[in-house]
Amino acid sequence: MKSILKYLFLLLFALASSCKKPSDDCRYIFIDPALFPYGYFKTGTWWIIQNDSTLVRDTIKVDSSVRYISNQCEGYLKAHYEECGSYCTVGGKSARIYFQPERDQVSTIIEDAELDYYIWPTVRLHDPYGPVQVLDSFEVNSHVFRDVLFFNYQGIYQSYIAKNVYWIKSFDATDSTSYSLVDFHIVQ
Repeated sequence: MKSILKYLFLLLFALASSCKKPSDDCRYIFIDPALFPYGYFKTGTWWIIQNDSTLVRDTIKVDSSVRYISNQCEGYLKAHYEECGSYCTVGGKSARIYFQPERDQVSTIIEDAELDYYIWPTVRLHDPYGPVQVLDSFEVNSHVFRDVLFFNYQGIYQSYIAKNVYWIKSFDATDSTSYSLVDFHIVQ
């Protein structure tokens, strides 16, 4: 009888030690702090952009912004994600600058993909598709910007993103259009 109790105790101990609570495997994925100055802006931020050929201007404004931890840790494969986004209006359309920490990137979604310009590319500090050049300074419309990320997507699309300002210039070789930042007000 002692032997059976001993084995039963060992069996229960083994079962108890192998059980995990769902939260035991939860991962916390945070946004790379180096990304925030390149894409997180609060209400009151605005940019004025211009088509360099037609000189037509448009305003982009941040209507709201959020930053929180998403509590999705309900099982072994789920995780807590730090989420962050700036919700904007551009050309009368809704847009969102949002962070995807699991991909180390800042992306933008515009409500209507048929806008006549595409100004906000995905920002990756560690771009798997090619090297990101960091420029000490870059001038656009008499503004000198520091710590500028330069993205050159296969020579087709080029964009410049400045620290604490976000997008400042882009060029699309498919239709030879370029857009530049004319003026801005940043709240971070």
